[in-house]
Amino acid sequence: MESAANPGYFIYTSKIPKQPAGMTKELGKENNTHFQFQNANVDINSTQCG
Repeated sequence: MESAANPGYFIYTSKIPKQPAGMTKELGKENNTHFQFQNANVDINSTQCG
């Protein structure tokens, strides 16, 4: 997914769970730029911390 604010930069995710997303100009390298969002339907009032 290309950034609207920064053309030429793409959002990426990590292959390692629980890592932050980031921005890159290098497609198809070490960062995963081919992903899709899906609805999680999470009730944040019923989750437990810790």
